[in-house]
Amino acid sequence: MRYLNDERVRHGDEGYGHQLMDRMAEEGFHLQRINNGSPAKRADIYFNLSTEWWSTVGQLIERRQIIIPNDEKLIAQLTSRRKLYDSKGRERLEPKADLKNRGGESPDRADAIIGAIAMRLAQDQFAFDPVARQQFAEMIAKSVRLMERHRSPFYKPNVDFSGW
Repeated sequence: MRYLNDERVRHGDEGYGHQLMDRMAEEGFHLQRINNGSPAKRADIYFNLSTEWWSTVGQLIERRQIIIPNDEKLIAQLTSRRKLYDSKGRERLEPKADLKNRGGESPDRADAIIGAIAMRLAQDQFAFDPVARQQFAEMIAKSVRLMERHRSPFYKPNVDFSGW
């Protein structure tokens, strides 16, 4: 089994990417196939997985929780695709064909960086579940209060969990 940089190769499994991944698999690379048209984890809010990833990564960039390269082409691609809504009120992305008809280019760099960030976030069990993140933070805060009250040797007063 072959790896690139000791990591599994992860890539979209649509269009040309499908044939590329087939060829890489034939060469022995271990691949994790992703279909951007798959259902979103939060299907009540997002039309599909791609929309969920674009929106989540966009929010992290806006909040400066992720710093992206200062690359003009990347920034143009990240900001050129329109946000639309389906009949259920779920967020969806402008189709690439519509973007192209408006004179835009395929957002290859944007897709690549969003995919890379989303795959990393997928390892964080709370990345796409803010309710679970809040419940976990509350549990941590409760544990800290209990350690303070019982003078636990594990309590470290300089650790601040409030912003977690």
